[in-house]
Amino acid sequence: MHLGRYTRNRLELAMYSRYFWNTEITQATRAYGAYLDGQFVGALLAKMVGEAPVLPSKRRVLANRITDWCVYGLYGAMTAPYDQANNEMLQKYRQTNEPDGEILFLAVDPKVNGQGIGTKLVAQLRRDEQWKLIYLYSDSSCSYQFYDHRGFERVGEKQIELSASGKVIPLTCYLYSKLLGEENAE
Repeated sequence: MHLGRYTRNRLELAMYSRYFWNTEITQATRAYGAYLDGQFVGALLAKMVGEAPVLPSKRRVLANRITDWCVYGLYGAMTAPYDQANNEMLQKYRQTNEPDGEILFLAVDPKVNGQGIGTKLVAQLRRDEQWKLIYLYSDSSCSYQFYDHRGFERVGEKQIELSASGKVIPLTCYLYSKLLGEENAE
């Protein structure tokens, strides 16, 4: 995610990044970290149906609900098109599919891009959740091509515009899906 595209305010960026991470980690039933030469370089968080969260925290959930209220109060007009596009794509997808889980977050330190870290994280999820149908959201400001090259199927696409700091930002939202365990998963 390139949140700096939407704000230049460092405090706002730090607060939203922490809120985003806390939101995803409290939902995650699978959490993987990648290290290279002793340095943390990547993470994958997934939420699988019927599995318990790995880091349940009532305090973190409560803090996120309060932050949700603030975020939507201050930025709801900006985030509403994004949330609506993702919800519409998922509803349409669920008309013919029953996914077993969602990749909530996948990120790799840009300094080590191209070294297979993201691929290894997805491969570990595939080994642990073999033959389960997953989906994920991405958009044109992210590294969505990663999924195109790893056998994920683009099952939804919506054009939207976001308004941030007086600018209109065109964005394409994507919904991807994959049956874990398919050949060429890595």
